[in-house]
Amino acid sequence: MQCIEVIAPAKINLILSVLDRRPDGYHNIWSLMQMLELHDSIVVSCDMLPEAHDVAGSHQKPLPITLECSDARLPCNKENLVYRAAIAVMEKAAVYPKLHIRIIKQIPIAAGLGGGSSDAAATIQALNRLLRLGWGNAECAQIGAGIGSDVPFFFHGPTSIVRGKGSELFPVTVKSPRWVVLVKPPFDISTSWAYEQLDEWRALQGERRRFTDDETVQTLLQSPRSNEEIYPYCWNAFEQVMEERFPVLAMIRQEHHDFGANLAMLAGSGSTVFGVYPSEDIAIAAKRKFLDHENYQVWATKMKVAQPPLGHKTVG
Repeated sequence: MQCIEVIAPAKINLILSVLDRRPDGYHNIWSLMQMLELHDSIVVSCDMLPEAHDVAGSHQKPLPITLECSDARLPCNKENLVYRAAIAVMEKAAVYPKLHIRIIKQIPIAAGLGGGSSDAAATIQALNRLLRLGWGNAECAQIGAGIGSDVPFFFHGPTSIVRGKGSELFPVTVKSPRWVVLVKPPFDISTSWAYEQLDEWRALQGERRRFTDDETVQTLLQSPRSNEEIYPYCWNAFEQVMEERFPVLAMIRQEHHDFGANLAMLAGSGSTVFGVYPSEDIAIAAKRKFLDHENYQVWATKMKVAQPPLGHKTVG
């Protein structure tokens, strides 16, 4: 049996514009996504059964996949994006090994940090290596696009413009990665619910969709930029409506600024609020202050620098 461990990093959206609804029910977006060093780990054990290449018969049988997860709230069945990613790889490769996949969670669930999507991407990468499929990032990302709209990004990080449903990606370079403090209050926000709330809020407010794909931002990101040069353009379409639904999110955002953050925003569709800090010392001090709130979960991490988006190591 072969075994591999793959790191699955969290992400934040430095820019998140939600645009029109597509015929398939998804929304087009324009986003600047940034990977973080905070990560889950995906450990995949693979046993090539004698019938693993029996293409004609294998797909008729229950796929030999077992999941376990360090967080009991995650389903260990076909509802999990990791399970769906494994199925997608095996069906495309026409190979059906016996798999055991262990998900070691550090990224909070339903927090706007892309944990499920990153775990799915890591699963695709792990199986690509274990099964020696030889797929490049573009092919892996294409498989990921069928799993979830954020999955392709994790093959093109650590920093990328993401457009459309999530499959149009343009890597960019951000200099001098900063420290980030993540604060999650004691509730989750599901992505589907957040989009429903945003659509309802826009209908009531008559708010026009803000579109960030303008010449200024495009030109700015064509060459390496510092975080400070990007800050004036950072915004999140979900922030106002989610803060109206959950005022504590606005309180956390203000506390980030009070504690020395240069930028504070809602992460994705929530419920995490992140602050970008100018140094590790200031970030760690802010983390300690947030931990005075007994019901907050808090992490101090750093933006990932340019490197292969999904690290891995063979563990057996």
